[in-house]
Amino acid sequence: MTERLLTFLVAGITVLAVTACSGDEESGGPGGHEGTSPSATPTQGGEEDTAAEEPGGDVEVLEFEISDGQVRPPVSRVPVEHGASVRIEVTSDQPDSVHLHGYDLEVAVGPGEDGVLEFDADQAGRFELETHDTGLVLAQLLVR
Repeated sequence: MTERLLTFLVAGITVLAVTACSGDEESGGPGGHEGTSPSATPTQGGEEDTAAEEPGGDVEVLEFEISDGQVRPPVSRVPVEHGASVRIEVTSDQPDSVHLHGYDLEVAVGPGEDGVLEFDADQAGRFELETHDTGLVLAQLLVR
């Protein structure tokens, strides 16, 4: 009987330890940036689409096009390595400005006016990239 009780205790402790160690990676990042945005848009189809390119491994280039109120590539979560240099290039057929939350960066876009944001991803968390006037979400940057 004591051996049976010991077996149940070990199994219970193992389950608790595994459950405690398997936290949700999408919530509660430093500074409360992850999981707190009411306008967060989940990745379509459960996949992580990325527009990131790494020319020479030095700069992650993210390219977005806004045309007829639609974002290309479609809204997605874009993983970015913590500490990486990032360049975001946005073209738009309508005048607006693009804002990166958390980093408080903004740039004007419109016909004939491509917007470029450059920064070092030194803050971990989830950060939305959206248009200022129309509130159109372009992407969520996941800095880890």
